[in-house]
Amino acid sequence: MNLLLGVLLGLGLGIGLVFLLEYLDVSIRTPEDLKKKGWQPLSIIPSMDSQLLSQSKVQDSNLKLDEHLVAYLNPRSSVAEGYRRLRTNLQYARLDKPLKSFVVTSPNPKEGKSTTAANLAITFAQAGINTLLVDTDLRRPSIHRLFGLPKEPGLINYLFGKCEFKEIVHDSGIKDLSIIPCGIIPPNPSEVLAAPQTHELIEKLKGMYDIVIFDSAPVLAVTDASIVSTQVEGTLLIILAGTTVMDELEHSIEQLERVNARVLGVAMNNFDIKRAYGSYYGQYKSRYYGYYGYYTYGHHSTEKKSKKKKSTV
Repeated sequence: MNLLLGVLLGLGLGIGLVFLLEYLDVSIRTPEDLKKKGWQPLSIIPSMDSQLLSQSKVQDSNLKLDEHLVAYLNPRSSVAEGYRRLRTNLQYARLDKPLKSFVVTSPNPKEGKSTTAANLAITFAQAGINTLLVDTDLRRPSIHRLFGLPKEPGLINYLFGKCEFKEIVHDSGIKDLSIIPCGIIPPNPSEVLAAPQTHELIEKLKGMYDIVIFDSAPVLAVTDASIVSTQVEGTLLIILAGTTVMDELEHSIEQLERVNARVLGVAMNNFDIKRAYGSYYGQYKSRYYGYYGYYTYGHHSTEKKSKKKKSTV
């Protein structure tokens, strides 16, 4: 009898703990969490599992692309399709005229904004759109690393008068995609981004390319993204599923709107449908993974068994 009571008590405590943790979890876990607040996600980007990333490593030996650039290295995957859907929705974000420039940011560090910006730039280029990706994350730049390019000369080298403009525009190795890396790290990033010469350069770039994408520092950490957002046509916010808190997203939007920035929308990164819905996985599988071509775009069923790896750059 005592053994039975012990088992029942342990089971009850375990179930209670699960419900308590569920209650205390205030992160944005599912697309429905966004919809409750009136936000329709522009795209739901699935998690990149270890098998997908290992496949990406061997796809193209001529380029030094990071394995997370699956839009180019593994274009038939469901993750790549998530980026293409994001591109399509951004293309229709403005009904009056095509979107020419926008900044990609996130509420906090390590939520995948740089990886998203890089893959998104690739999808625009794949559509035959003359694309420029500029690294304006002047504190933790990573775009050069993702594309296997030198960090210098870059944006800050040019703004400080250390090189010519033609020296900072790097060929990504992908047709229709050019890169301007950060360059040297300035001691005063916010002041540099707010300077008149930076604004003049941004205007020049918008006139040279069909679309210009700026990767910027997180909104809540520093003012950099807010500054850049006032010089472009829109801002895309990236959130990390199961990590970003709703208050953080709302505060980010409030901060951007305070400087009259136009928020284009929110994209959910690293979405793991099994983790999000648990035993209800089957009910939502076709709605999300099926909807995004989980199998029709060549994402092998064996990948489901592979360990998930976050895109947190």
